[in-house]
Amino acid sequence: ETVRHRYRFDYLVGSVHYIEEALFDYHQQETFARVVEMAGGLERLAVKYYQAVAEMVRVLRPEVVAHFALIRKHAAPYGSLDTRAIRHAAETALEVVQENGSILDVNTSGYRNGLGCPYPAPEIVRKARDLGIPFCFGDDSHAVEEVGAAILEAREYLLRNDVGTIIVLTSEEGRLVRKAVPLE
Repeated sequence: ETVRHRYRFDYLVGSVHYIEEALFDYHQQETFARVVEMAGGLERLAVKYYQAVAEMVRVLRPEVVAHFALIRKHAAPYGSLDTRAIRHAAETALEVVQENGSILDVNTSGYRNGLGCPYPAPEIVRKARDLGIPFCFGDDSHAVEEVGAAILEAREYLLRNDVGTIIVLTSEEGRLVRKAVPLE
């Protein structure tokens, strides 16, 4: 029995915020520094992150995978996330997302967090697009004023990365239905 059925959720949104019981998605840079050190460096932490995303998708089978590549949030001072090992781990996680039939959210909180673009980064959006993974919008709102923030920017972001539709989840006659909505 899945979590969705046990608790009668309409659908699940899955994300990863902990690596080996250590919270890496925290507002204080010192916390992230400790997690990087604990993992043995940024590359190892990022690989573990993507492995955890893949495992979360395998176990929970969420309809939506939220803020894929959240590891970017505090990573810049510790090095590049553009290494062969990290790219491989991210691609493997995307393949699991594809196999599960999950939707990847384009999460606008990347703007709010000073990253200049949503989660995931353009190269991951393009890889997901090439794998046929659909997208939806997410804002990771933690306050009323954040609801729907930067959705228009995220729309433009998807269009620039050759993504022309998003998926919305609705309920029809008591069952979950995916509907494609064109961005233009």
